[in-house]
Amino acid sequence: VNAGPDQSFCTPINAVLNGTMSGGTTTGIWSTLGDGTFTPNATTLNATYVPGATDISNKKIKLVLTSTNNSVCSASTDTMNIFFTGFVGTVGITTTGISCYGNTDGTATAAITGGFPSYTYFWSTVPAQTTATAINLGIGTYTVTVKNTNGCTTQATATITQPAPLAVSSSVTPISCYGGNNGIINITPTGGTAPYNYLCTPGNQTAVPITNLGIGTYTVTVTDANNCKITSTYTVTQ
Repeated sequence: VNAGPDQSFCTPINAVLNGTMSGGTTTGIWSTLGDGTFTPNATTLNATYVPGATDISNKKIKLVLTSTNNSVCSASTDTMNIFFTGFVGTVGITTTGISCYGNTDGTATAAITGGFPSYTYFWSTVPAQTTATAINLGIGTYTVTVKNTNGCTTQATATITQPAPLAVSSSVTPISCYGGNNGIINITPTGGTAPYNYLCTPGNQTAVPITNLGIGTYTVTVTDANNCKITSTYTVTQ
């Protein structure tokens, strides 16, 4: 008696059985430890098992195939199980935010713990990406559909954020006396990602306020921690 291999399904569905007999008999009968039914009947070796409510609730069914018409021999039995596993495992999402306002360099990675590898991935990007890590993402929310080897799927979402636009507020203090060099440019950055670096040319000053300036035009570049830049030009008068 061979009841066939165990069967696993993502959701409760009818299961086609594959029982076989060998030796002195060619007939048998199915029985269940659950509450489902056999179609067309329990004596058909390749019957279809229709799970009942208790089967679905338990997510596991044990079926027994017993030989019949055994003559003087004892009946033989074999068992098989039906599992309604769904997607087993947990999807964790890690993200890397956008480096500079308006860029599209965010990433999102799906990692599965537990379950049945290997997995396939389908991100709701345009065009769709099919690796564990989605790249070149703009601000927004993305959905990944993960499928395991049994064909069961689950979904998770990733939210990509971006810093506020890098901007500066500034003030210029003119030279107090003709021909002097006590002009000042003061810079206060906002947005982006702190800390900030500064470069004022000419002169190559790298700290604020920028001091000891003579009459002229100066270019100040502010660079944040993600290498986002904003450049402004100032004129110092006397």
